[in-house]
This record gives sequence, structure tokens and C-alpha cells, in this order.
Amino acid sequence: MLPALIIGGVCLTGKTTLAHAIERQADFRVEVLEGDEMHTSVAIAKMRAGEPLNEQDRESWRARIGVRIAQRPSDRLRVITCSALTKFTRDTLRNYGDCEFVFLTISQALAELRAARRLMDEGEHFFQPAKYPRLLQGQFRDLELPTEAEADCRVVNAEDLNLDAFAAELANRYRVA
Repeated sequence: MLPALIIGGVCLTGKTTLAHAIERQADFRVEVLEGDEMHTSVAIAKMRAGEPLNEQDRESWRARIGVRIAQRPSDRLRVITCSALTKFTRDTLRNYGDCEFVFLTISQALAELRAARRLMDEGEHFFQPAKYPRLLQGQFRDLELPTEAEADCRVVNAEDLNLDAFAAELANRYRVA
């Protein structure tokens, strides 16, 4: 059985874009799950109001993602987008089953630019760091980049990424037999 592929990074690094590019590039079944959709209504309301989440807020979110790791199907690749900002979160997710991480990075300046675009283009998303800068600041503050000790993590600078080529590489790596 394939590991679950977790695409992590701060907001606006392109996690969802990469997940769907893998889905398009694959010649086998890929299931994309959005970590944003696994937050509780209380956590979503908090972020919608511009309040960063704390570890208690993230507890049930991690558990919901963990269940998706534990119950991944054997006939397709399950790709889950979630920030996985801290080693604690990544370790917690590992406890649910076999998973590997692709961790995308971008500069805070680029994240701020993308946040402004999101506000203009997708005004409905509950996480609006252009409207509430402390949301983005909180993500960069909490960020613990994976180190070499986390052998199941691949850190990738998303600013220099050829998205389609990278998605094709990942689809090939995780090909379902």
C-alpha cells in the first residue's frame, strides 16, 4: 500500500495547486483531500475572524487528517494538503500510518502578494491573511522546517518550481501498480 502523500507548507505556497497537478499528471487514480476542509466549524470561525489557531484548535484537525491517513485506500494515491507547520504535527500524523511529506516553501513577501490576490480573487475563503496579516505572521512564526532527521520529508522551494514537471515526477514516484 502506498503511503499517504502530505503536501505541507505555510498558506499560499501552492499546496492545492500541486495536489491537483499530480492528479492531472497521474495515469492512475489519485484522491486529493483538502486539509482546510477538515477544520472544525469553531476553528473556521476563528480564522474567518482573523484569529490564528493554537495547538488546541488544531488537535481535532490533526486527528481528522490522521484518520484519512489510516484509512487510505489501496487502489489509489491519497494526497492530503495541510500546513503541517510543526514537527509535532508531522510526528502526530506519522502515528496514524505510513505517510510522506512534500513541504513547499516561499518567502513571506511572496505569500503576502498571493494573499492580496486571494482576497481579490477568492473573497470567500475563510483564511484571508491580506485582511488579517497576523494569520500569515502566525504561520511563519510557527513554521518549523523539516530537517534532515525527517527522512520522509522533501523540502522544495516553490518559487523556483516547474509545477508540471515536479507533479509528473511525484506521480511517477507514487505510481499505483
